[in-house]
Amino acid sequence: MHDYLRAVGFSKVQHKRDLQRLLDMVMGSPDSEFASSCGGGLPYAEKCRDFVSNAGITVRGEVDEHGMFSYEYYFPHYTGHQISLTDDISVEKISEREEYDGLCDVVNLGVSLIFHMNHLMDYADMDKKIKENHIHLAIFCSPHNPSGRVWKREEIEAAMEVYRKNDCIVISDEIWSDLTLGNRQHIPTQTVSEDAKTRTIAMYAPTKTFNLAGLIGSYHIVYNPYLRDRMNKQTSLSHYNNMNIFSMHGLIGAYSKDGQEWADELKAVLTENMEWAYDFITKNWDGVELAKPEGTYMLYLDCHKWCEAHHKTMDELLQAGVKVGVIWQDGRAFFYPDSIRMNLALPFSRVQEAFHRLDKYVFRAEA
Repeated sequence: MHDYLRAVGFSKVQHKRDLQRLLDMVMGSPDSEFASSCGGGLPYAEKCRDFVSNAGITVRGEVDEHGMFSYEYYFPHYTGHQISLTDDISVEKISEREEYDGLCDVVNLGVSLIFHMNHLMDYADMDKKIKENHIHLAIFCSPHNPSGRVWKREEIEAAMEVYRKNDCIVISDEIWSDLTLGNRQHIPTQTVSEDAKTRTIAMYAPTKTFNLAGLIGSYHIVYNPYLRDRMNKQTSLSHYNNMNIFSMHGLIGAYSKDGQEWADELKAVLTENMEWAYDFITKNWDGVELAKPEGTYMLYLDCHKWCEAHHKTMDELLQAGVKVGVIWQDGRAFFYPDSIRMNLALPFSRVQEAFHRLDKYVFRAEA
């Protein structure tokens, strides 16, 4: 139960049963509600009810195949209708990655608004680089590797607008699209607008989700006839891209009902692994920074501060992990110095074993 509800006007919420009655009122007779479905998952729904003018409780969750709503979380909302603050917002970059903390003092209310932004796209910089380098073909990674961001619809729309204005064909790498964590949903790039649909070559494969690398089961979706003809011509020139009987049935089996059930169970395991690993690192490894992934099964660690504090090079840190049986990947190939990429697609017990080894023999060996 969130104690802060009492601080925003719900003083009678003293016990869990009081909270449940409040949520039942919102779900039973909402003032507004909507539902949407993306990526083949269960419909995502939101129910809102005002208890005073323009303020109340919002409940969010999923609607199952029988139309039953089950809530995941809730929060108080306030709907404003005018701009009451035009002060500057202080934003500080907190690591080498695109991660920021923001602060805005609302003097007339006597509060400070604190917010966190993680791995944002810099649309102005994208536009600048495209123009300066005369780029007409761009690769868009969604979900993003290695940060693990699952882009929101409005983020994809903004990126595709940059590409449209610069007449860029887009190759959308969506190989991680099946592996979103928690309740997050993947938004296919081609669905955000009609222009995105015809401008984009979308690339998919079952290899990440179902561990089928090497079967040649990847595929692409191209709506634009001109781009599709160009793609077909190029792929016809290489026998490497020919599908075989094994890969064909592997692809069909992966996206069957049984495959979907298996993938759902896999995502539950990956979500637990990520949550546990993120909490473990942030609580125990001073100087190691990371953002919590929203998709994929990769963690991307920024070890710059740790290396500086312990007078270690990146190569020495990588070798120390390998010596205790933890195979991890040098993250510098992704253009961030002193970084490590970790694969958490394994049983939870093995994740714990690996992290306890790293904790005892690598990151806190001197403690």
